[in-house]
Amino acid sequence: MPGTSLQGSDRPSRVTPCPSCGGRLTITSVRPSIFVGASDVTHACQHCGTELIRTVTARRDKAVA
Repeated sequence: MPGTSLQGSDRPSRVTPCPSCGGRLTITSVRPSIFVGASDVTHACQHCGTELIRTVTARRDKAVA
């Protein structure tokens, strides 16, 4: 299944600066991971072009009784 390409976000990334230059990372794509229930999120630096891929899982909120 091909990944979904996203337009870069203008919002600040969630705490992670670029590991190369300290610039701002934005989400560029989200793809299914090889792990069940997870996705690979690609972030790219607007300044130097470095890419960072994170594997994230969906939140599991407890049901309210």
